[in-house]
Amino acid sequence: MSESADPNYQSARMLLLPALNEMIDIITTRTAAIQTHPPFLIWCMLFAIALACAGLTR
Repeated sequence: MSESADPNYQSARMLLLPALNEMIDIITTRTAAIQTHPPFLIWCMLFAIALACAGLTR
């Protein structure tokens, strides 16, 4: 009997494939989130603005 004719094989495949697809999607989402961040110049400008605001609150 071939694997494709086995009903247990079909049901296992129907359970595994959506879960595997979701896992690949979340890995792609996390990788994109890690790689996209503000440039260093933006962080420097934010720090300078925060420092200037702190100096003005005296």
